[in-house]
Amino acid sequence: MRTFASRNKRFESRAVAHTLQRSRDQKEVRAIVAPTIPRGKGIIQPQWVYLDREGGQSLNLRKTNDPNVFELSRDGSKYTVIGYATNGRPIVQKVNQQLHSEWRYDRFSTYQNWTSQSQGISVEGPFGTGNINSVHKRGAPKISSRKEDFGNVRLGDTYDEYIRGIKSGGMTEAEIAQALLDLDDNALVSDIEKRAASMLHVTVYLAEEWRKQGAAKLYRGFLRSIVAGQKSFDDFRNEFEFIISADEGRKQVARFRDVYRGEKKETDLPVHEQILYENLSPIRDEDFESDEELEDQKSLTKTRDHSLQNKGTKGWQNAWNF
Repeated sequence: MRTFASRNKRFESRAVAHTLQRSRDQKEVRAIVAPTIPRGKGIIQPQWVYLDREGGQSLNLRKTNDPNVFELSRDGSKYTVIGYATNGRPIVQKVNQQLHSEWRYDRFSTYQNWTSQSQGISVEGPFGTGNINSVHKRGAPKISSRKEDFGNVRLGDTYDEYIRGIKSGGMTEAEIAQALLDLDDNALVSDIEKRAASMLHVTVYLAEEWRKQGAAKLYRGFLRSIVAGQKSFDDFRNEFEFIISADEGRKQVARFRDVYRGEKKETDLPVHEQILYENLSPIRDEDFESDEELEDQKSLTKTRDHSLQNKGTKGWQNAWNF
């Protein structure tokens, strides 16, 4: 890594670091973070970037096939673009480090790039080297993978199968949940573990997030609950409402949103959801989207927001009627 040599560059580094910290404190990450590369900001090689975790320290990275990912030539470590400084230089973060515990690995990220016309998308999953594939089918992304890409191991495309796969290696449930949270590819050894973990991750982060943004936040809360010994993967299978149906998942997200807004008390939640709420990372407004923000991409004909503030909108359902 290379440090700034001149006073101006040191000042520039401190300014970038200050901007990043102030943004976090004020929960205004959107002011500097762009989910995709802005038009006109083509990536060149080599590329000087600011390293988020090191106070704006500068790195000289090389590009990869993914325009949102750079590589450090001396050790092959990967860095993902999380925004741009005011001087146009990319701000990056090393893979497996997390931004507000919310950083998303998968290259569908963020799912807003998906549209109802998206077909035949294939990306390398976060575990193993096999690809995860998706097409738009019946109003939402349909996730799949090929056994040939994961050592010819067989795995269905249901949550039951994903859980069977990730538990097949004999790790404790807490160890598995921590590996999923950390996106630790080294912790999961076998092809079936890696295939199941990748399928689970992309199913939540693309398919369920498409159905209702907030699904991934609940998923991480379940994983933290499992790490803490407060829940199990059986609880996740029974309590993650997206597994029942998209509408039930949307209503579950709405309940957490209502509590966050102060419309309801945490104690109004069912006991099992109170445990989940306590294991969520700090909630931010951008964890949930409104219908207006994504109605064009999703071609909405009725609301997907069942929070109390949206009551009366066409298609609204009472999320507290349980």
